[in-house]
Amino acid sequence: MMRRYLGAAERAAYERLSPRARGPWLLGRIAAKDALRQLLWDGGAGPVFPAEVPVGNDPAGRPLALGPLTAGFGLTIAHKDRIAVALARPGRAVGIDLEPVAADPDALVRVALGPGELALAEALAGTPSGAWGARGAGGLPAALTALWCAKEAAAKADGSGLGGRPREWRVSADPDGDPFSGDGCLLVRSPGGRPYPVRTTLLDSSPPGHVVAWTCDGTPPDVPFHLTETRHGK
Repeated sequence: MMRRYLGAAERAAYERLSPRARGPWLLGRIAAKDALRQLLWDGGAGPVFPAEVPVGNDPAGRPLALGPLTAGFGLTIAHKDRIAVALARPGRAVGIDLEPVAADPDALVRVALGPGELALAEALAGTPSGAWGARGAGGLPAALTALWCAKEAAAKADGSGLGGRPREWRVSADPDGDPFSGDGCLLVRSPGGRPYPVRTTLLDSSPPGHVVAWTCDGTPPDVPFHLTETRHGK
């Protein structure tokens, strides 16, 4: 798998990592390269091998699409618990986050949520047909995790990160979407007021499940083609 996906420079970077860091890093690179290749294929490209779309890091450590085929593509990666997801889009900064459903929802409320956001999560969890209220969808813990993930995804797209101020990133229902549908449409505003439409979903994984949030614009499919998920192990 490593030899199929990584070029020489990427293999060298892999070897420099600690044994514990190698697995998540490789999963992230696989997801990122698949997301980039899918964009190229949808644009009419012919065969593109993983090594032809190298992925590096910018000076701040953020993933960066390298090479002539994907120059200028926005790229973001998240990985947790042997699952990795990646999002790519040409010419646009993007953000994605992946988290297990919160085991301590009260702590998440205290640390990360601002005024009105608990009520939003409760409303999302209380809608039987919605993303988080449907049977088996995780209920309030998953809805709270979705709000947290949405903030993380928006902060990645912003390029600033949460900066230790998650409560200053405000989440509301997206007026151009339906947060009470299965789409999980939300709107995140940065501390400076910049809006980031975000979509969320619950991955079909073993309990407690994992929530993914990714930045979007317009009304893309529920899980857009440039959102790529990679798993390893059970």
